[in-house]
Amino acid sequence: MVLSRISSIIRLSPQLRSRIMSAGTEAELIRLGESLHLGNGDNTQLINLLNSRMNEIRGVAQSVPQLRERISAATSLQEMNQLLVGIRFSPEEASSLLGIINRKRAEFLGSVEKLSHPAVANLERIHMTMGQIFERPYTLEEANEAARAYKDAFAQTEITSFMTKMYRQLLKDYRFGISDIPAQSADCDGAFASFGIIKGLEIDHSAIFRDNVNKSHVFKCFVHELKHALQHKIECGTDFAEYIRAEVENNFRNIDISPMAQRILRQNCGNKQLAMEQMELELKELILPFLKNTESIQQSSPLYSRGLALIDNTRNYKHYSKVPYAEYKGQKIEEEAFRAGDLAEELYNLLRC
Repeated sequence: MVLSRISSIIRLSPQLRSRIMSAGTEAELIRLGESLHLGNGDNTQLINLLNSRMNEIRGVAQSVPQLRERISAATSLQEMNQLLVGIRFSPEEASSLLGIINRKRAEFLGSVEKLSHPAVANLERIHMTMGQIFERPYTLEEANEAARAYKDAFAQTEITSFMTKMYRQLLKDYRFGISDIPAQSADCDGAFASFGIIKGLEIDHSAIFRDNVNKSHVFKCFVHELKHALQHKIECGTDFAEYIRAEVENNFRNIDISPMAQRILRQNCGNKQLAMEQMELELKELILPFLKNTESIQQSSPLYSRGLALIDNTRNYKHYSKVPYAEYKGQKIEEEAFRAGDLAEELYNLLRC
């Protein structure tokens, strides 16, 4: 690797880890490594992380024969496409894989017609859109089943029935249990509020529909907010302690719009340090039930660098009331959620065809 000149031991802080994992090119990573002036100190962890990220950037992946086997075993077009993301092929390698890719694609497209009772005519587009929204592979059968459930929900004329059916299917597609989204504190606000978006199925229908909001908009909003819950789950799996610290720092930086931080500061007679410590404890108690099915994300996983970037955004989150709307919407956390919402609107229209 590029790092042979080391003069001191450098602490691998969360901020430095985030910078390394966010590097998108070999040149960018090399410049970052050289700027650290590494020498003969014991920087094994740092060097390993730099090497690991370099390998990811270079697209070090399984050999073509192994990839061919995995493509053959893929059960959906979405799964096959995910296998190919970020892998660089020589012209010879691309040519050797083209045949099996085309055969599998034809197999997946053909299987749409073989479903005994397809819920919709454009199932292939729905299948792809759902994979993008919920970040998971679907078989066509699973996508068809989900499409049927959403169509049933959207067809409901009674509000409670619509919300209940829609919410249950969204939790299933996001792979949350019915109790995975815990109740939020009365004064809970800020980026982690989506942990408590709903208390079970006790939904405030009157509030949601007070302005005669249509079903498409409600569906889009729920997908957006539950995307935030998924993001927080990724953050917690990446570095739970650092995520909690990031939330606390952001809430106290924006204490004027954080009822929770205001309450805790009052309870501690204005002592900010004690208040921040108390908030860490309260947030852990609030969020831990959400993590019962969450595994730690390994540094070698592509999700790890995303988790670090999300934690960094949480720490420096910009509230829509304090910055221009474009700046608020352009943050990684919001950019991902708004993209999911836009896809949800597209999915709604596909399902209503």
